[in-house]
Amino acid sequence: MKTFLDTARAMAAVDAMPHELIPTLLRRIRIFDAKGLIPVQRGETGRREGRLDIAGACMARVMSELIDFGLDAETLRGLRQRLDFMDPEKQRSEFASAVELIREGTPIRLRVWLNLQLDPWAKFHSFALDGLPETDDTLRAERARAMLKGPESRALLSLDLTGLLEPFIVAFEEA
Repeated sequence: MKTFLDTARAMAAVDAMPHELIPTLLRRIRIFDAKGLIPVQRGETGRREGRLDIAGACMARVMSELIDFGLDAETLRGLRQRLDFMDPEKQRSEFASAVELIREGTPIRLRVWLNLQLDPWAKFHSFALDGLPETDDTLRAERARAMLKGPESRALLSLDLTGLLEPFIVAFEEA
């Protein structure tokens, strides 16, 4: 468990950012916390600021990258809900399982799609983690595949989580 400042320092170290930008990253992490975009753990110390485990810090890193791509807070909130789905075999979130697989060197990608409905102004995003072992939740997977077919769906971005998170995990653990 590390502080927000430790997480910001690890993010800056991985991206070779100047030391002066650490407060900007720290502010970004605090905003993620305020918006409920990252899983923060708070103790009974009475301190306002929480701490992040490795999965929470990695989620902050991914959210920060997606903010740089231009995704808004509402879209990221949908992503957070998607990443918090439970892995039924391991009794933890799919994202925490993905972080463990990344630590083992398994290639994992996050894909984001923009889906259009019949009404031209009705749009929503879908998210998928590619590279996870198949789970028993085949209905959800089939529904996602069906949604992603056809002209009403466009791939928005594909993010290499292994490339993004492997060096960050090392820096975070050393912080």
